[in-house]
Amino acid sequence: RSLAHDLGVDLGCGAHLKELTQLRTGPFDISNAISMSEIEEACKGDTWKSMLFPPDFPLLNFKAAIVQQHKEKAIKHGQGIYLGLPNSSTPASELYRLYSADGEFLALLHPSKIRGMWQAQKVFKPRSN
Repeated sequence: RSLAHDLGVDLGCGAHLKELTQLRTGPFDISNAISMSEIEEACKGDTWKSMLFPPDFPLLNFKAAIVQQHKEKAIKHGQGIYLGLPNSSTPASELYRLYSADGEFLALLHPSKIRGMWQAQKVFKPRSN
């Protein structure tokens, strides 16, 4: 879209796209795409859950930390925690994925203004069994 716009500006005549197929965005690739008919069949057969990516899949490029149960509870209640990770040199925009000791994806954390403290930016609902 931007390329077509820029070409139109440079040529002085305007431009637009007739069609655009996005092949990749982040970790998602068109080679993993499934058709609507496949989705419909999966919903009929109640196998649609097997088609879903885990909630942390698009976030795998972020660093990760694992916490003990008492810190897990603190995060779920909106409290900051000390992780033993330096945060004074970490940009406030940097995020960490947080997992429980049993591997459950819990939250996205960012460094707090308090030295050594990390705060949840987003807490995720536990997976249902």
